[in-house]
Amino acid sequence: MSRSNNNISSNNNHNSGRDNAGGTSSSERKPQRGGYKISALEELFNSDAYIRNVYSIAKDQAGCRMLQHKLDENNSEVTNTIFNEVLNHIVELMMDPFGNYLCQKLMDICSNHQLQMILDAVCNDLVDISLNMHGARAVQKLIDVIRTTPHIPRLVAALEGSIVPLTQDANGNHVVQRCLEALPPETRSFIFRAVATDAVEVATHRHGCRIVQRCIDAAAGHDRQQLVSAICVHTLTLVQDAFGNYVIQYVLGLNDAQANSDVVRALLGRLGVLSRQKYSSNVVERCLQLANDEDRLLMIRELSDSRVLGELLRDVYGNYVVQSALTVTPAPELARVLGCVRPLLPSLRANGQGRRIAQKLEKKYPQLRNGGSNTGPTGGSGSGSRGGAAEATPGNSSTASQGLGFGGPGSQDMQQAIGSPSRGGGMQSGYPPHEGGGDQGRSGAGNKRRGPAPPDRGSSSAGPNNSNNTNNNTNNNRRRDGGDTPISGAR
Repeated sequence: MSRSNNNISSNNNHNSGRDNAGGTSSSERKPQRGGYKISALEELFNSDAYIRNVYSIAKDQAGCRMLQHKLDENNSEVTNTIFNEVLNHIVELMMDPFGNYLCQKLMDICSNHQLQMILDAVCNDLVDISLNMHGARAVQKLIDVIRTTPHIPRLVAALEGSIVPLTQDANGNHVVQRCLEALPPETRSFIFRAVATDAVEVATHRHGCRIVQRCIDAAAGHDRQQLVSAICVHTLTLVQDAFGNYVIQYVLGLNDAQANSDVVRALLGRLGVLSRQKYSSNVVERCLQLANDEDRLLMIRELSDSRVLGELLRDVYGNYVVQSALTVTPAPELARVLGCVRPLLPSLRANGQGRRIAQKLEKKYPQLRNGGSNTGPTGGSGSGSRGGAAEATPGNSSTASQGLGFGGPGSQDMQQAIGSPSRGGGMQSGYPPHEGGGDQGRSGAGNKRRGPAPPDRGSSSAGPNNSNNTNNNTNNNRRRDGGDTPISGAR
């Protein structure tokens, strides 16, 4: 056995920087010391009687630390004795608030043969251990030490059938992330296959939507194409979901021309309804920014259709989509779109919210006010695009009319009376805002912008891998307790 230079202290947070979401009990979050007094422990260790009590001592805070110090003495006989005692109770100790640190210490210093013995002992319970707050830390350590050994296939076989439930668990999702980070690239395919097969189930979950994005980052070649294709197939479902819309925005940010076109084509014909929904309206704006010229022009023409344009301008979400569309409309087409907007301005000024929108449009596009022929916008107050950067509980805030054709004729007003709804900024693209952070809201009438919410806290070792946020594009999601009635059916 080789000596490890660093003790794993039961007081530190090594390899465990996750939040305590998921309903963990207060006793699990704040473990109490065991029943040993310090004087009794010192007597046990001075007389070597601790060898016969490793299991109970390992579950005590001070005792666990003293056992780790014994391992640092590099006495092979003592180390082997402690290992054998721990191995007899390895499953329970890996899930113990203090015992898991001793297990991690042993994994750091044990031989390949002893690692195989640990795997033999825990394989049948590896998923259950991964779902436990303390056990997940020990499993991550096990993954770290196994990645350079011949035992990877055994680990993969133990986890392979349970990837989806692990991605949806507050603790288990960190185990999946550690597999993506630590295992050799050629061994990760079992994760990509599982996520692609159940793309909607994983992507519409609070924790799962992060795993989908990390999978896209880690995959390459065929695996990545399989993931992106599985997501694009379910575009219409995902864009209307509180968490799934982040996944679609993340795919758009990859700048994959084929994927972006697939997303846009899935939305065409339904833009009138989707632009008035809280989650999907963000995706519509993102598509306007990142679509190719041909697809963008199709979107602009549908949004400027006289049958839906008035409703969009009066809607708390739709007015932002129209403003974003105007900022990306090429000059020849802009004159036509502004010509469609101009007749709607008198009715728009009939209420306070509409009046402010009309004033903003007239300030940026003076030709709306004087009927001139200039097609270029002035500096003014900027576009309707949100300046915030983008985990909250989904609900319902609007109802969507169905049966829309191109441009959505016959649609009904979807917005329920929800007071002064906000459309707030959030974290970086692809990530839901932090659960405790509240809404970075803004009045739909005043078009106010809020700054970015704080990123998800948690260390890179066990929490979500914030350092891998390769997509720096702005995420413009609104997060409140409300939601939308999804559009059903495929195009």
